[in-house]
Amino acid sequence: MTTNQPRSDTSGPVRLALIGCGRVAQRVHAPILASIDGAELSAVVDPSADAKNAARRSRPTVELYDSPAPALERADIDAVVIALPTGMHAAAAEAAFAAGKAVYIEKPLAASARDADRVVRAHESAGTVGMTGFNYRYHPLHQRATRLIADGKIGSIVAIRSAFTTPARELPAWKKAVASGGGVMLDLLSHHADLAAFYTGSRVTRASAVRRSVLSEGDNAAATLVLGSGVVAQCTVSMTGTEQDRFEIIGDAGTIIVDRFRNTLTVVPLRHSATTPEMTARSLGLAAQSLRSLRPAMDPSYRPALEAFVRSVRTGSLAEGDPGIADGWHSLAAVLAAEHSARRDAQTIAVPASPAEAQAIDTPEPEETQQQQQAAADPPEDNTPAISVVLVTINTVRSLDKVMHHLRQQTIAPKTEILIVGPNDEAFADLSDDDRGPLMRVTPVIAGEITDVDMSSALALAEAKAPYIAFLEDHAFPEPNWAETIVDAFDTFGTAGIGTAIENGNPCTVLSWANMLMSYGEWVAAQHAGPTLSVSRHNVAFKADVLRREYGEGLPHMMGRDGGLLGDLVARGHGYAIDPATHVRHLNPSTWSSTLELRIGSGRLFASSRMKRERWSNAKRWLYILGAPAIPFIRYRLLREALIGPGSDARRKRIGDKVVAALIVGCTLDGIGQLLGHAFGPGTVKEKLAFFEMGRARHLVKAEKHLMTDPDA
Repeated sequence: MTTNQPRSDTSGPVRLALIGCGRVAQRVHAPILASIDGAELSAVVDPSADAKNAARRSRPTVELYDSPAPALERADIDAVVIALPTGMHAAAAEAAFAAGKAVYIEKPLAASARDADRVVRAHESAGTVGMTGFNYRYHPLHQRATRLIADGKIGSIVAIRSAFTTPARELPAWKKAVASGGGVMLDLLSHHADLAAFYTGSRVTRASAVRRSVLSEGDNAAATLVLGSGVVAQCTVSMTGTEQDRFEIIGDAGTIIVDRFRNTLTVVPLRHSATTPEMTARSLGLAAQSLRSLRPAMDPSYRPALEAFVRSVRTGSLAEGDPGIADGWHSLAAVLAAEHSARRDAQTIAVPASPAEAQAIDTPEPEETQQQQQAAADPPEDNTPAISVVLVTINTVRSLDKVMHHLRQQTIAPKTEILIVGPNDEAFADLSDDDRGPLMRVTPVIAGEITDVDMSSALALAEAKAPYIAFLEDHAFPEPNWAETIVDAFDTFGTAGIGTAIENGNPCTVLSWANMLMSYGEWVAAQHAGPTLSVSRHNVAFKADVLRREYGEGLPHMMGRDGGLLGDLVARGHGYAIDPATHVRHLNPSTWSSTLELRIGSGRLFASSRMKRERWSNAKRWLYILGAPAIPFIRYRLLREALIGPGSDARRKRIGDKVVAALIVGCTLDGIGQLLGHAFGPGTVKEKLAFFEMGRARHLVKAEKHLMTDPDA
């Protein structure tokens, strides 16, 4: 807690100077400061004429200045609120503290650890009140969550998960570069890093992150923050997404979900399951919830935060829970460590405990590291493939002719190794030099009887010579730059896996789209390159060493349909990325018999696997059985919004007018499958679906069967 002597004149108002009156300050800070009881907005500093006019509208008698010095020289000014661009915070704070003023600094404290150190030293020398603008601590929802935690409603906190995303908008120049204080981690992650520390009562000690740039530098990121208490916070932040601010505090007796933009707080007790009425209410309440989600002109957290600052100026100390300069420094240190991690292939970085230890996260990459990164970007030696691609055949290599044709067309074919998994020597009797063509090598892998394509494909890992291994279906045909783009994506993002953007290879039927959207909807017409929370289970590439190190001989089991490889890698601390240029054209079942088998079977396996994994009680199982009629409607709404909702123009163009009919078919059959899974378990579905991936031609209507063999189709 920061303490100093209270104001000698406690009868008059606290007189405030606002330094910086940009867009947010005009709408938020100036009108609030002009209306707080016991406070007076006496001065506004900003060189812009528009800013001065806006300040006059908030308080007609306010004095206006082009620079801070004249305002800071005024003896009647008690405190300063700094709302400048982040890179200007340190100089303004130093000057204000030196003038003996109490200071409120909008987050983040500074753009670098070095500048933050300047602020900390100036504050310590001044001995006045210093507060960081973490206003969300004062939001009514977070205040209520604090009380619920104190009352033991969710037990001990064990984990935190959050998402803070905003739509793309025109940014000022300084917000487009990390060095000047821009980027999504300084802008948004700093809030959630502070909330994580606030709720757990401990600072962030380790951080790792991946980031990507869509419209400006570092405007999307995913970070993992480890608190001193051992709690892990996983945070997704974006400045090019939808508008959401969701903060989940997971305890050993329940979970609190704060959704700021929807203005809701939900307490989920341990073992709580959604009943049928709840599921229906959620669906029917969507419209009302959407109306509540309209962003208010002024977030309700700003006023109590600034009122707390005024109180602290009057009393001479921050109250318990008020964010001081030290809180601002610790949040910034966590964010800078995350930024440092993103520059070092998501390496976990220790967060310094004090400014004296902060140099490591505030300096450019050492020359040795730059040289290593350059060496990693160089092509491998001629005798080492850049990527290994795995194919599986259940009969002979001739069944792979079309996909092999596309692999021979790859831009890096001379650096591409093909591993073909087959049941026996006879499967490779027709293998010839023509199959290799410009490819580096084609290697047979004998697997014995193949009853599961995915499990058998894992056997190729032992023969792979490249650092990256891609598993490709025999009915997925890659574009010529597919392999090269995957290699580049691994070098760029450093993640354990790279996903593929999927196109519909037989788009003429509703049934094809139904199967496509239910299986690959999230990756149809993928638009943005960078880290992602999930990739498709098929047609995905991995770092070979990661698979060897994490699973060894257990990989075949993990590769199976219900083995959970993708989720397990995330649980082990690995991540994924996707590049829209990694196109493959995927052939989807288009007959009614195949669609019924696949969609009902997939729904049944999903439901039964989830029951087993989450150890459902009989009561919960019966609730889902009784609520089964609602499942297709809920899935339809969620999928339709994700596939052709706002910002999905590319997907709408790809899918066209078939999307509604396709989703109705797919969601209805999936709902039937889930009902069967909840009621009767998996049965023999797993074995049937494993066989389903073999011989795609038998699942195509007659007019499409040639698509499996004609290289020009």
